[in-house]
Amino acid sequence: MTECFKACVTELISQIENSPEHLTFRKVPEGRKHIKSAQELEENKRGLGSPNQNWVVLKNNDKESGVILSREPENEADVLAILWKLEALGALPFRRFQTLGNFKKGPDLIAHFQEDERSNPERYATIEVENKFYNYIPHGHIAQQYPKVICWDLGQTPKLRIEPTNKKYKFCVRQEDYLIQIYSIRRMDNIKIVTTEQLKNENLDI
Repeated sequence: MTECFKACVTELISQIENSPEHLTFRKVPEGRKHIKSAQELEENKRGLGSPNQNWVVLKNNDKESGVILSREPENEADVLAILWKLEALGALPFRRFQTLGNFKKGPDLIAHFQEDERSNPERYATIEVENKFYNYIPHGHIAQQYPKVICWDLGQTPKLRIEPTNKKYKFCVRQEDYLIQIYSIRRMDNIKIVTTEQLKNENLDI
């Protein structure tokens, strides 16, 4: 009797799952998801097309029009996009920066890195990427494993004392017995922030 009951219930459930009514019902959440996705897509496009949208531009001097890199970063992915474009253009202020891999778990980047001619060439250096450096601690990073950080800008870091260096884009923070080196893309030479309206004045089309 138990086996017969199970078989009947299984058959009934199968009939319900394959019925036109149930199949139509299952499409309702999917349809709502697609509508929401389209709305978010429209909102993103509207933001990028706004006259007040800020753009990151690489300009070697005031006379040239420059290269549009991306919108001003709002998240870590935006920072990575700008970093990799600068790497490809050879425009990073490092003697060597060669991305080897980007990882979902662990460090954001493993790269061959040499800061300048006097610095130690580091193979397979661990580099963390943040939109703002203040995310470094909340994200659970420690200096022993993540001694180098490339960020868009510093942000407010009340729990950490940030020390400037002789390079305007480089800062240091001491965490226990370890030193964290911070490189801010926003403060690098030749990096400019302009609005969509300003792009038009400089003959740059977006």
